[in-house]
Amino acid sequence: KFVEGGGYLFTSDWALTLLTRLYPALIGIGGTYGGTVVRISPTSRGEKSPLLAGVFVKPEKPRATTTSRELKWDIDGGSYLVQAKSERVTTLVESSQIPGPRAVAVVFSPTEKGGRVLHVLSHFGKQQDQYGEFALQNLLLNFLLERVEKAGP
Repeated sequence: KFVEGGGYLFTSDWALTLLTRLYPALIGIGGTYGGTVVRISPTSRGEKSPLLAGVFVKPEKPRATTTSRELKWDIDGGSYLVQAKSERVTTLVESSQIPGPRAVAVVFSPTEKGGRVLHVLSHFGKQQDQYGEFALQNLLLNFLLERVEKAGP
């Protein structure tokens, strides 16, 4: 009801089991995987999303323009792979090193007028380096900013 009423929900890793019960036509579990580090990249749809602003870039020097950065993602052992079951689910970030569904971050709106759900594979505080942590923080911050902008003044 929270999301259907316009709320924004962020979930990670094993919370996928809850999402699959709430939205079985949209998202599923595509197996388990983990205990490894993979390279991640934005998808073609994700590259166009404002949710990825600042996620894959780093400053070249203080106050300089930004350049692309390769990011690595630490996946816990036994993590559930994210299976998008509908065009309403946008895969923002993926890894070609993950067997099966390659999604690392997905976003969707369960209803036309409702809120949104952002789900990521893995957790805060679990990434390979500070850049992975910053990427996750930027993604979540962009998600929250989208909600604030949608709500208006």
